[in-house]
Amino acid sequence: MRRSLLPFVCALFLLTVFPVPVLPGQAVITEFMARNGGTLDDEDGDSSDWIEVRNTGAAALNLAFWTLTDDASLPMKWTFPLWTLQPGDHLVVFASGKDRASPGSELHTNFKLSADGEYLGLYAPGGGVATEFAPAFPPQHIDVAYGLEGVTSVLVVEGAGCEAFIPSNGSLGSSWQSGPVSGWLTGTTGVGYEQGTGYQSLIGLDVGPSMYTNNSSAYIRVSFNVTDPSIFEGMTLRMKYDDGFAAFVNGTPIASSNAPGTLAYNSPSTTNRPDTQAVIFEDHDATAGLPALVVGANVLAIQGLNASSSNVDFLIVPELVAGGYGTQTGFLVEPTPGSVNTASVVDFVADVTSTVPRGFKSSSFIVDLACATPGAVVRYTTDGSVPDETSPIHSSSISVTGSMVLRGRGFLPGWGPSRTMSHTYVFPQDVFAQSAQIPGLPTIWGGTGSNGLSIAADYEMDPTVTTNPAYAGRLQAALTNHPVVSLAMNADQWLDPATGVYISPTNDPAVPRESLTSVEYFEPVGNEGFHIDAGIRVSGNNSTRRWGSKKLSLRLLFKGAYGAGKLDYPLFGIGAENRFDTLTLDAYFAFTWNYAPYYATQTTLLYRWQSSQYLRDHFSAVMHADMGSVATHGKWTHLFINGVYWGLYNIHERPDEDFMADYEGGDPDDWDVIRHNQNNVQSGNNAGWLSLMNLVNQSSGTYVQSQAGYDAVKQILDVENLCDYMILNLFTGFSQDWPSSNWYSAHDRVTPGAKWKMYSWDAEHIIKDVNWDSTGVSTNGSPARLYHRLRQNEEFKVLFGDRLHRFFFNGGPLYVNPQNPGWDPQNPQNNRPSALYSQLADEIEDAMILESARWGDAFVTSGPPYTLNDHWTVERDRILNQYMPQRAAIVLNQFRSRDLYPNLDAPVFAQHGGAVPAGYALTMSGPSGATIWFSVDGTDPRLEGGATSSSATAYSGPVMLASSVTVKARAYDGSEWSALNEAAFVIEAASVNEILAKNVNGILDEVGEHEDWFELVNATASAMDLSGFWLTDDVAAPQKWAIPSGTILLPGDTLLVWADNEPTDGPYHATFRIDDAGEQIAIFQPDGVTLQDVVTFGPQQPDVSTGRLFDGGAQLVTFPTPTPDLLNASGACGVRRYDMLASEASTIALDVVGSPGIGQTFTFRTLFGPPQSVTPLLVASAPAMIPVPFTAVTLLVDLTFLELAQPTSDVFGTTLVPVTLPSDPALVGLTFYLQSYAIQGATVAASNALEVRICP
Repeated sequence: MRRSLLPFVCALFLLTVFPVPVLPGQAVITEFMARNGGTLDDEDGDSSDWIEVRNTGAAALNLAFWTLTDDASLPMKWTFPLWTLQPGDHLVVFASGKDRASPGSELHTNFKLSADGEYLGLYAPGGGVATEFAPAFPPQHIDVAYGLEGVTSVLVVEGAGCEAFIPSNGSLGSSWQSGPVSGWLTGTTGVGYEQGTGYQSLIGLDVGPSMYTNNSSAYIRVSFNVTDPSIFEGMTLRMKYDDGFAAFVNGTPIASSNAPGTLAYNSPSTTNRPDTQAVIFEDHDATAGLPALVVGANVLAIQGLNASSSNVDFLIVPELVAGGYGTQTGFLVEPTPGSVNTASVVDFVADVTSTVPRGFKSSSFIVDLACATPGAVVRYTTDGSVPDETSPIHSSSISVTGSMVLRGRGFLPGWGPSRTMSHTYVFPQDVFAQSAQIPGLPTIWGGTGSNGLSIAADYEMDPTVTTNPAYAGRLQAALTNHPVVSLAMNADQWLDPATGVYISPTNDPAVPRESLTSVEYFEPVGNEGFHIDAGIRVSGNNSTRRWGSKKLSLRLLFKGAYGAGKLDYPLFGIGAENRFDTLTLDAYFAFTWNYAPYYATQTTLLYRWQSSQYLRDHFSAVMHADMGSVATHGKWTHLFINGVYWGLYNIHERPDEDFMADYEGGDPDDWDVIRHNQNNVQSGNNAGWLSLMNLVNQSSGTYVQSQAGYDAVKQILDVENLCDYMILNLFTGFSQDWPSSNWYSAHDRVTPGAKWKMYSWDAEHIIKDVNWDSTGVSTNGSPARLYHRLRQNEEFKVLFGDRLHRFFFNGGPLYVNPQNPGWDPQNPQNNRPSALYSQLADEIEDAMILESARWGDAFVTSGPPYTLNDHWTVERDRILNQYMPQRAAIVLNQFRSRDLYPNLDAPVFAQHGGAVPAGYALTMSGPSGATIWFSVDGTDPRLEGGATSSSATAYSGPVMLASSVTVKARAYDGSEWSALNEAAFVIEAASVNEILAKNVNGILDEVGEHEDWFELVNATASAMDLSGFWLTDDVAAPQKWAIPSGTILLPGDTLLVWADNEPTDGPYHATFRIDDAGEQIAIFQPDGVTLQDVVTFGPQQPDVSTGRLFDGGAQLVTFPTPTPDLLNASGACGVRRYDMLASEASTIALDVVGSPGIGQTFTFRTLFGPPQSVTPLLVASAPAMIPVPFTAVTLLVDLTFLELAQPTSDVFGTTLVPVTLPSDPALVGLTFYLQSYAIQGATVAASNALEVRICP
């Protein structure tokens, strides 16, 4: 039972609701989290709620028979197993509802915590309360813990006075770690030296003169005083260090890093630590040193370790913090599961709100900020920085006259500050006039470029572009037709020469600098988008090197340390994941106007600038998806940083372990992800990949030529995926940087049967030379090596040819009509690669004007900038009109020359699949002199090895299709098989008719709940048995829910399915829910493979359905008044079921044969009724739902009904009641309702109900 939260005044509530340990020296709840967004995952990878229990006693405590509960009336709700908790130790129990209590394993309660607030108690054996939050703890915040306040003391601060000594021998032994010393160097921490640049600002005691080239070790001592060591429960040593250390308190070891097992006076560190990590505090548990603390003077001794005596820099900066517990409870800003709590706050100030939403603005306006927390002060900034307690107080309206990033934050003593509100206001004219110098931003971007020259800052929107008559009139659309991503952060975090994320590269490109940023996203109109705090870093190998480009790619990381653990927003629409751990803001590099690495020749630079499209990689990803593979989603956005326009970026996913789990399944921790080369492990390990490489390279590649070798490869490699991946990259002419780099491969090493797959990535070096041939590529360790070895196997060559045929023929993604290959926008079906490229180019054409103004002159030393009309459009047209029309035929011949595509043409179907009527006569044609072999059972007419399958039939004339089938056909001329031609033919049948994805006040299901629903309709002239058909909300996962056996839809009949993931509520409750943000509802044939119908819809409004304009029609419209089991057109005539009962509740089927039009005869028919029983037909003017007492029957017509007829059913349970309507126009639109029933002995059976609306 969960208790409602009483409306106390918050401060009073927190004084009266706190854990009360009534058993001193025993276990207490010290901390819990009821809204875990990703702070701590359980063993299943779930972010479950958790509770921390601590032993406060001086002796070990066995928790057996202790209990936890969220219900004061059930104190023994969950019982601890045998578990010994040592003095001062903490134990985390997940409040997940999973109920796991095995000794030594992760513990899970049988209840979850309510984030809205509820009772929580810890009980000792016998029922005594050890800790309770009563009557309820307060409403909780995401990723914020609640519990006993932590009391901390900083024993050693950064910059404390210190002594240092560089030993020349080991004569001091360990005495220096605790005893008195004399004659040492004195100063303040940090201790170190710097022969170059980087550490100077951190060094208070320079030991370079005595240490550099002389010794790898330095002895360091910091004295500190302690008043009462007994109050401390834990201790942390925080260290900035280069490269290692070993630390002691009064001679007792407390922590070390990169230190050898045995220390000598001149020991070096065991590894070289990156400078970027050295300047950030790293926490080390030093609780082991607590017993060594004494009242009064103490010594923190550190042996600092450099990688070598000749290393050019060295740094040791310690901070020692001890902590314990207070008596008050509150919110813990920094959760510490398993360790001592940090400081607490009463609560958090409510979020600041703005009276004007973010977005594009055209005129000045007034904005006010507000905070709902009484007494809170709102402070704000307009330069992108985070407001602090020195920022201006909002005391009057703020006038906004131009582009601005307005950030607001609420403050109240004793409370945690609110989250920072960020609202970006973009005035287009300010963007177009952006100047070369921005107040507060540097004019030099720090350091030097890779060519040795200083890099000047670049902010200007080039007026030669923005004032050019060819573009000036298009600027507004160029900006406002795309979404905006606005980043905001303190200027020094962004552009500081030493520490700025954008400016300052690190010495280790694998660990780029990272900082906090605010991320706003808004669409041009109608959608405010989202705001989230995240980490940001520069992304990409070339970007991190500086300065091959001034416009750098960036990566957003959504972590609990910054805000929400994931971004939850339908950024990429239907079919894409809505929750993200990371996203890339891709500036692109190789073919952009800002490309200028030091190694590029002037000829290369000119070629790249003139060929810039900003489309190539995105085209490759979209094409890979069109080919049926999993690929990253992306979309174009304009990026602003602290209000400064930064250019056009493609925001897209990253194929890491979380991406794999989202799209391929499994747990992120179980995925091995390899990037660029076989030794570059992004997640997991490369053991499986190396094993695969060893397998294909076995016996110099001859092993996989055998069937046994090929079968072994197929056990661990998705060979179809490899074919598709290679076809894509070889078609696009991927040349430079591939396959030696720029690829991803991954597999789930835990799931049985999981196989390695390839993923398109960073495909910029494509679509250049139309004759480029890399079909012989074989780089070891890469996907190309797999392809190179396997193409020596005959069965792989057959498969490869089949995949080529799938994509290059019959309107496939790479199809180009050989009769009309040229690009014609009026006939895009003739050149699908050009059609896709044109579509993507159209999306950014106007935006390229702004890109030209921002970056078109990035590295132009003289002359005009690169522009849309003079450069971008020229290259686009070359690709559309020259490259794509020729490339398909050229590359297909290249594959033929490699024996990867047969010389014998494949058969052609008169209609290549799709919807056909029952009894459709399929005709085929093939090459002269060859026999067409086909199958309709899903098998290949050709067996492995080349024999003809016994399931195949030689084509001799039209093939009659009575049901939905997949037809597979090959031609065979006695010596060679053609590629496989394959098509799915779907007999016209049931379709998705209407969807209500947000049922707030609509119809109720059988258990009285407003669940979402969708409706199927049989719009054909024949009855349809839907038993075993599959319904799903994800076409990539067809077999989500099977329609129950015995489900028959008569012509015009409908079936209502509740999408509530509650199958126990009734037979027609699907095992999935509908996402009102938009998705798909699809019907699949019983084989679970053949798609019958699919409806794709976008974001939905409450109580507004989406459906076909006419039942079974093609056009989708919205219905402000949903029509479950009613006609899908206002005022439309005809017949429709209207009852809300599950189909099996209507044991008799009632339908109409013919059309109920004036002057016409139509017939009411019952089916499946009791044989030879009287079956009255009732007619009424209104529907109803009235249970009939003592029966299972529900009356579905109003009690004013009349008996239209009393026919007797035949031996099959069928009755016919013909009705002829007068030719009276006044009858048109008249609506009445009918139901039939039958009595057989003591059994009463009823039919469904019909609504009949008379037609003209």
